[in-house]
Amino acid sequence: MKKIYDKSAMAILPYKDNIVFVAAEKQLDDKFIVSYKMYDFQNDQVTQVRRSAYLEAKFGDEFLYFSKMFPDFINYKCAKLPDGRLISLYPNGDAAIFDKNNDIVWEGALKYRNSGPAGVACVDNSIWVSFPDGDTILRYNAATMREELRIGSQRDNAFSKPRGLWADGKNLIVCNSAGKCIESVDTSSYVVEKYAQFDEPVYQYVKCGMFEVVLLDSGIYLL
Repeated sequence: MKKIYDKSAMAILPYKDNIVFVAAEKQLDDKFIVSYKMYDFQNDQVTQVRRSAYLEAKFGDEFLYFSKMFPDFINYKCAKLPDGRLISLYPNGDAAIFDKNNDIVWEGALKYRNSGPAGVACVDNSIWVSFPDGDTILRYNAATMREELRIGSQRDNAFSKPRGLWADGKNLIVCNSAGKCIESVDTSSYVVEKYAQFDEPVYQYVKCGMFEVVLLDSGIYLL
């Protein structure tokens, strides 16, 4: 692995064939002063970028609208469905789906045993959500938002504090933070296989073309 940035990194997103990320610069009580940076795979360089680059990577072309709707946008998790709808989740379980006109077509709470979510990804017309406190991931029907399937629980060892999710074709990549590994779930057969093992907790995985990037306790790494 190659280290891209240090442990001050807080969140990563793919952006125009590269990645953008948030880095903590200073902590004031329970809040952080942050900066926004981009890593260029071809030049192997980290440069500072405007907040708008991170917002665009997260919300798409309508980032100005969503940045006003979600002031605490760093902590919101988002994913797009094949039809262009956007689902947003907050750690307390508040969730909403927006259509392509930015109208809310569904809103509610997504929780598992009264615990909130940590990650979201869309595979076809299914929405997958991770719940670290329950050691589980749930699949929801994107049309009805009804729970359809659960993988993992505190009674088995499928996952241990799953957090970041990433859709890679029909496979779902799960960042198993307490297990210090990444698992790959075949969403057709529901077979879970280990994808990568680390020496520290892993929180996020993103893929940009041929490049795979993870966020670990100690920073951002290129696999």
